[in-house]
Amino acid sequence: VDTAFVRSQVDIPPKKGVMLIDSRPAARQYDPGHIPGAINIPDTQFDKHVDKLPQDRNTLLIFYCDGVECMLSHKSAFKAEQLGYTKVRVYAAGYPDWIANGHMGAISVPYLKKLMDEGAPMTLIDSRPKDRKYDKGHIPGAISLPDSQFDKLVDRLPADKASPLYFYCEGLSCR
Repeated sequence: VDTAFVRSQVDIPPKKGVMLIDSRPAARQYDPGHIPGAINIPDTQFDKHVDKLPQDRNTLLIFYCDGVECMLSHKSAFKAEQLGYTKVRVYAAGYPDWIANGHMGAISVPYLKKLMDEGAPMTLIDSRPKDRKYDKGHIPGAISLPDSQFDKLVDRLPADKASPLYFYCEGLSCR
């Protein structure tokens, strides 16, 4: 499948009847960047993580990895078909194509914690409503920049446009 097809299937929260699966190793590739909403089932550990797959064998499973030269998604898709899944697709261009087409990536919580522990330069932005969420608790060091007020508060962003920005939210406020 191509980027447009994957984009039509990706949503937060994930669409019912669709599962996006990153077949790359967690620490080296999935954690520092993956398609939002994707779960991680590394191909080399597929058999250990089959419990993450849905019970419904008619669920659309979209596997991806690190581009057309990477075969991890194809191997995982084949294993899923062997288990009886009937709607298995491969996004062969994978994560590099996703980013190249202007889509945002997501990072894992363990990766964010690692960056914070290392004192990596970043601006952490809580996009949730300030009074209902941020004021009741947020990740230390995060600034409040609610999505609904982004245009009014954009001056809170760092002047250095090369500075990494990490946004977070929860539930339906992520839309």
